[in-house]
Amino acid sequence: MFRVSGAMAVGQEGSHRLWGELSSAYYETDSGSDRGDSSSWINTGTLAGSSYIWRPWFALVSGGLSLSIAETDTTGQPTTTNEFITGNGRLDLFPRSRFPFSAYYSEGRNRFDDTVFRGDAETTKYGAMQSYRSLDGRHNYLAEYENNQSDSDDRNDFESENLTFSALNRLGDHLLDSEIVLETVDNTTTGQEIDRYGLIVDHSLGDRRDFTIENLLSTFTTENDFFDFDSEVETTQLSSNVFWRPGGSRDLRLTGSLRLN
Repeated sequence: MFRVSGAMAVGQEGSHRLWGELSSAYYETDSGSDRGDSSSWINTGTLAGSSYIWRPWFALVSGGLSLSIAETDTTGQPTTTNEFITGNGRLDLFPRSRFPFSAYYSEGRNRFDDTVFRGDAETTKYGAMQSYRSLDGRHNYLAEYENNQSDSDDRNDFESENLTFSALNRLGDHLLDSEIVLETVDNTTTGQEIDRYGLIVDHSLGDRRDFTIENLLSTFTTENDFFDFDSEVETTQLSSNVFWRPGGSRDLRLTGSLRLN
């Protein structure tokens, strides 16, 4: 294998940055016979940048673009060339505050020309996050949405959506961590649709040294719609664990657990 790479900073002024990287790698495989010998040449270029809007505490923006070309020669077979292009961008509002907001977008376009698959494939991902933290740091909340899409010439097209709400609250010796999950997957090629939603609650009580109680509740429902076949599956799990060390004793420890499905 032979590899050459280099990086460059096009410009930088305060919080404004622009940089790039070029790399090239050569691989060669010798099978010891007249068939199966191959060589690959992979070239990659990346350009990225970041800056702020008005003030660094108000908004940060970043993004990048990457291009890769891979060419493979195999004895007795035609030369194959695969191209990969990826672009992404991100926006952060009030990044240093107790209520930061983030939004992101990325897209990839790949062109394959080999013995396994010939054609184009596109992937897209975008989402947003909003979080909040109280002044005393005892209450934290997060809402997040993400969408993923895939479109390719092999007709394996799908779209998935994820929506999550989570909360972490500390009330005295009680710590409550909860999460609500909503997921959907739609395969436009097969016509299959999957909806999944659930709730996870994790509760703990104690100083975590001499006495601790851990409780976990998890419940999910999955609905599957595939042509004329519909199904619904529900799963629920409840578990509890207790740890007690009377009087801080080093020789006596009591533990107990309970699990229901």
